[in-house]
Order: sequence, then structure tokens, then C-alpha cells
Amino acid sequence: MPEEDEKKSIYSSRRRSSFLRNPMPNIFKADAEEMPQIDSQISCHDNGTSQDAVILPPLATHTSENEPPPLTNSETKAPEPQAVPEKKKELEKYKLVKWLLRDPVYQDFGGNHSKQSQPKSSTATKEEFHFGIHPLSRFNVLWEFALSFVYLFALFEIPVVASFSNTSIQSTPISEALTIVFGTATFLKFVTLTFSPFLQLNILRYLTSSFLLDLAGTIPFDTLLINHINFPDTLLLIRLLHVCNIVRIFNTNPIYVTISHLLQKTFKVGSSFMSIFMLGGVLITFLHLHGCFIFLFGKLTRFESASWIAVEEILHVTMTEQYIWAYFAAVANTFPITGYQPSDPFEQVFSIVAALVGAVLYAILVGTISSFSFGLDSSGRRYKEKIDEVHEYMTYRKLSEPIKVKVRQYYELKYKGKYFDEDAILNEMNESLKQEIAVHNCRDLIAKVPFLNREVGDGRDAHFLARIAKVLRPVYYIKGDLIFDQGWVGNEMYFIQQGCVAIIVNGNRVGELRDGAFFGEVALLGEMPRTATIMAAGNTILYSFGRADFSTILKDYEDMALRIKLVFEERMAKIQKEKDAKLRLEAEKNQQ
Repeated sequence: MPEEDEKKSIYSSRRRSSFLRNPMPNIFKADAEEMPQIDSQISCHDNGTSQDAVILPPLATHTSENEPPPLTNSETKAPEPQAVPEKKKELEKYKLVKWLLRDPVYQDFGGNHSKQSQPKSSTATKEEFHFGIHPLSRFNVLWEFALSFVYLFALFEIPVVASFSNTSIQSTPISEALTIVFGTATFLKFVTLTFSPFLQLNILRYLTSSFLLDLAGTIPFDTLLINHINFPDTLLLIRLLHVCNIVRIFNTNPIYVTISHLLQKTFKVGSSFMSIFMLGGVLITFLHLHGCFIFLFGKLTRFESASWIAVEEILHVTMTEQYIWAYFAAVANTFPITGYQPSDPFEQVFSIVAALVGAVLYAILVGTISSFSFGLDSSGRRYKEKIDEVHEYMTYRKLSEPIKVKVRQYYELKYKGKYFDEDAILNEMNESLKQEIAVHNCRDLIAKVPFLNREVGDGRDAHFLARIAKVLRPVYYIKGDLIFDQGWVGNEMYFIQQGCVAIIVNGNRVGELRDGAFFGEVALLGEMPRTATIMAAGNTILYSFGRADFSTILKDYEDMALRIKLVFEERMAKIQKEKDAKLRLEAEKNQQ
């Protein structure tokens, strides 16, 4: 007996330890981190016995306390064949529920979304969070996307059914369908963790926020009071309280946010442009409601007011013609055109309020369009302001007309109709971006200068090129401008990005240089007088490179400093040789 009691004690402790390590999964409380353990447990049952695993029978099968179960693998009975398939099915259900209701998938749709569409960070346990639906889960995203179309249908159809008497649309099926859909939406808002990861707190927040509006929009008052009031169809308008949720869906649903981003990227516009469509939709909806309410007020007064007697013929046409007339009347009340003229005081008050609201929406729409058009070409607008300022300056200084023409050509060449403060833009960037932009602009120009090409292979070749590109400065010359004169002592060389320059030696034009060429490189090597005059043969854009900047760069590159020294000596020897040859020619001429 003592040995049996000891065996029972050992088995019980092993049994409790094994159960705590590998609990049975629950489709609502199982944690994602337990999945590998569950899989390993299943694999043990599939593959038979294992040397490291002890397979225990289900707890419910041990009914006798006097007969302890065996402790060895050979004596252990395998579970019933149906246990493993049931556990697999339960595991698959858990994965499906987690994939559909709990995994946030807003990353799949791209873009950042409102914080209100995600549960706030908290110390809530995973088990408690798993009792609700994640607001950005696959199910909730697709459900709200589909619900938005129901809202749009209700927003158009309910005012028509409630306002027009001769419509062929039956209100009862619509009311029943909306009750089912809106009731489902209200229930899902209870279990969707929009406000908090705590389910109870989320329910409390919903009850104190928009629940009463949703509840009023869900109850079928038109059906409940159909035999107690006149015109019960008008109570369908209460359903529009639930339709107000469409604004939140448009702003937070990842599908709509992604569509907005794609449109902005495709048409290369900003969010302000997209708001024009939103405001346009609001204006169209307002006019739709306004037109329907015109007929609704006539319906409630049985079309006996003077305003309806004057247009009595409209009561005997089709519903489509009535709707078009009503919509036109709504536009006429909103904007200053001839249209519906109310005579009943109640109708007049309503028309006044409607006209004011429409005017506000119209003003917002016009303001948004103006703001968009104003920012559509901001650089072009700043360029016009700059040119106006230059014109005022030239007028104030009483400059001659030829000078004015050259100044205007200069600004057209420099800015090309777009004014950017490039220095301010570049100063906001980091050094790496500045170098990338500089190399992008000047790489091909620098590569054409042989003594500026560094190909040592020590990892610093690209950095040397970037440092040179960074110190290049753009300069602009109009046709006929003198760049430098022969005999001047210069300290800059030039690269031609666009245009043409003429080479003049001793007053004679001996050649010209065009896009991609360079000149004045001797100035980088030493203080030597210019050997030719360079003049702009057309509107030209150059990049200048100063000797002071070049000397600073060479301090960090001794190999290039030695190379430049050799190039300088070769150039000096060549110049001296040319001078000697010139002196000999002159001497020979003098002797003759």
C-alpha cells in the first residue's frame, strides 16, 4: 500500500505539471505563444509514443482513486482516436477566429490612420482583449466598408420614401432590412474595442457616447406606430441618426484611407484637393435632403398652402419629375436663382435656415477650391512676386530699357518661372543629402576634367567627388556678358552646364565652348593671368570652382595635391615653351 500511495502521488504531480505546461487551447482565450506547445502535443499523438513525452489519458477517464494509472510509456494507453482530430479542429477554429477578428491588418492597406480607430495602449491582459473585435481586423474593416454602402443607400432612399407620396417604393421591407443591419452594427460596436482594450470599459464608453443615437436609428418607429399616427413613413427619417456613422467610416476605414492616398499619389495632389470631393458630396447631400423636405412639408400640410396651390400641377406628375423639381427648388433656395417661393411661415423659416446652411457650405467649398488653386503653383506665384519687385526697383532707379531687358532675361534664365529659395531648402537638409544633390547636379561636369578624377580605390574617391561638387556655385550670364578678360589674374575655373561661350585672344575670336566643357582651370593651379577673354555667346549657366575651396579639399588628399603640383609644373613648362617660341618668332621677324 505505501508503494501504491507513492506511485499515486508521483503520478498526480507529473499529471499536474504536464497539464500546466500544455493546457487545452480555447478559441477565445488561447494565447498565440501557446501555439508551438499545442502543435508539439498534437505531433506526439500523431507519431505514437515518444522517448521524452509521457502521454496521459484524459482527466475524465480516471474515476477510481484506488487504481493509479501506470507510469511507464509501455503501460500507458493511448487516447481515443477521435481526441486528436477534435483538438486539431479546435485549433483550426482558434486560428480562424484570431485571423479574422483579432489580427490588425491596417498595414496591408498602407497609410497611417486615426488613433481613434485603434485601441489605446493599456495594461490589459491578452485574455481580456481577446473577448472583443479589433477595430482594424479583417472582419471589422470589411464590415464597415460594406456598411458604408448601406448608409449611402439609406441616405438617399429614406428621404425620398418619407417625402414623396406617389412613390412605388414600399417602406416596410426597407425598414425591416435597416432594422436588421443597424441592429447588427450596434451590437458589433459593443464588442469592437474602439475606445479601450478592456471590453467592459469599451462598452461603458460606447453607452455614454453615441449609443442612444444608434439605438434611436435602429428601432423601427415607423412600423411600431403605423396604426397610431398619420404619415408613419416620415418616422423613417429617424434612421438617419444611425447613418451619421458614415463620417467616421470615411475618415478611419483603411480601405477609404488607402483609396484617398492612391488618388493623391496618382494625380499628385494633396489632401486639400481630396477635401474638395468630400465637401462637394456634403453639398449634394444637403441639396438632396433640402429638396425632399420641401415635398415633406407640403405632404404634412396636405399641399393646401398658397405656395403649393401656385404649383399644383407638379402634384400630378411622376415621382421623378417631382424630385427634379424639388432638387431645383433646393438649389434655388440655396443660391440666388428664381425657384420655389414659400408662403407658409413654417416653410419660410425652413427655407431661411436651409439657405444659410447652404451658403456656409458653399463658402467652405469655394474657400477650399481657392486655397487649392492658390497653392497649386506656389513657386510660380512667388516668381511673379519677385519679378514685380524687380520691375519696381528698375523703375525706381530709372534704368535704361536695354538694361531692363537684360535683367528680365537674367531672372528668366536663373529661375525659369519658378522661384525657389534653394539655399534655405538645402540648409534644412543633412550633409549626406546635400552631397547627393550636389553630385547629381555636377557629376558629369567634374568627370570631364582629367586632373579632378580620383581613382585610387581607397574608398574615398566618391567622397572627393562629393566635396568638389558641394563647393560648386551656379552663375548665370546673359549674351554679351564678360566672364573674364585676358590678362586678369583669376582664381576660379568654370564648367558649362548650359549655353555657349566665345574664346577671344588679342581681340580675335578663335573658338567657342558649349555644354559640358570647362575653362579657366589654370586658375586652380596658381596665380596666373588669364590667357584669353571669355564672353557669353548666349544665355549661359556655369558652375564656378574657386582655388580657396580647392586648396582646402587638397589638404585631406595628399595624393591629389601631388598630382595637381605635377600638372601645374607641366602647364607652366608648356606656357613657358609657348612664350619662348613666340619670342623667337618675333626675333626672327625683327632680323628680317
